[in-house]
Amino acid sequence: MTSNFQTLDPEGDLTVNITIPEEDIKRESFLASSRHLSVASPYFDRMFSGPWKESESVKSGSLDIDALPSCGPTSYSIILNAMHGRFRKVPSSLSKAELV
Repeated sequence: MTSNFQTLDPEGDLTVNITIPEEDIKRESFLASSRHLSVASPYFDRMFSGPWKESESVKSGSLDIDALPSCGPTSYSIILNAMHGRFRKVPSSLSKAELV
């Protein structure tokens, strides 16, 4: 398995691991802030505060996500950078091939 790591928040409390099976089990990992994710997305807010196993992720410091078939690693990087307010890391334009 190949793996890449990106720090979104140097003081982050959560490592988001995204597994991309279409690329021979590639893993993209991001050191993220659960608070940034919760503020930017009602989905993450409910996930981290609800009665689900994902709410334990914040306590354990790791969240595992299986990638959607239509999204490549670049898509996740762009979304997570935007959610963390790192807009200089978000490209102003992309081709469809770069997103998939």
